[in-house]
Amino acid sequence: MGGHSRSEGLSRPHGGLSIQDAPIQEDGFAAVLLFHVSHRMFPLRTGNGIANMRVCQHGSGYGTMPPVYDGGIRLRKLTVYPWHTGKLTRPMRLLVVSDLHNSAYADILPLLEGTDALLLPGDIANRYQQRFERGLDFLRIASARVPTYLGVGNHEMRLKRFSEFRSAVEQLPVKFLFNRYERLGALVIGCWYRPARYGHTDILPQMEAENGVRILMSHRPEDYHKYLQDAKVDLVLSGHAHGGQIRVCGQGLYAPGQGILPKLTHGIVDGKMIISAGAGNTVPVPRWGNPREVLRIDLD
Repeated sequence: MGGHSRSEGLSRPHGGLSIQDAPIQEDGFAAVLLFHVSHRMFPLRTGNGIANMRVCQHGSGYGTMPPVYDGGIRLRKLTVYPWHTGKLTRPMRLLVVSDLHNSAYADILPLLEGTDALLLPGDIANRYQQRFERGLDFLRIASARVPTYLGVGNHEMRLKRFSEFRSAVEQLPVKFLFNRYERLGALVIGCWYRPARYGHTDILPQMEAENGVRILMSHRPEDYHKYLQDAKVDLVLSGHAHGGQIRVCGQGLYAPGQGILPKLTHGIVDGKMIISAGAGNTVPVPRWGNPREVLRIDLD
């Protein structure tokens, strides 16, 4: 079980550093060069305009998706995780979009092609703006193309219009999983979100008894060690931490629920949980060295 990650978009050079695809789009402000060395991508300000420069190091194989402009610079990368289960008769592909926060999504739509299911482990809404309309638009378009499973996060739970949001989602062909699970062929897909706090029955005992590949969305990674580490599931998907917001030498500086120098912000934990750095941003602090992220998980 488990796997390793890689990011798509760059070819592997034969050695040293190579520079690929560096178009300049004038923006009237400082330019942003995307220097992606090994596992990290650093936005660096220079000159005028916006430059999308992709730099890769021998053997890294990492890369970025095209930038998205939406009230500022939105950078997203696609990170691919091969994940061996030994339970499937054919490979299956999942697209995971966590922490969209009601932001732009046009660059995500092409990634739905060839995908068996779309999973969203919470925070499609933005509680600071109390908005979710664009998130609903994304769900409407995506669910018309692929089976779509929506979990909840803290932003949904702090919506003053949560009932309206839930009703709108349930009118779409979307599986709304708030401490529930559903089956998709050989997959059992659920969402666990602090059931005791909301008077819900814990789904884990029933879900663990199901045959197949058990995939559990749990928005808050800090809940993993306390509640989910021993759960009999094949994969836990989380988000919430936004990759630590600012990353220096692979270390995030701050994450909600964990504080300064958090430990659970991105990547694989225990060979069992994958934490997404999130596809959006809700605070004015830039995501330095920490691009917005969409996950692709290739199950076999």
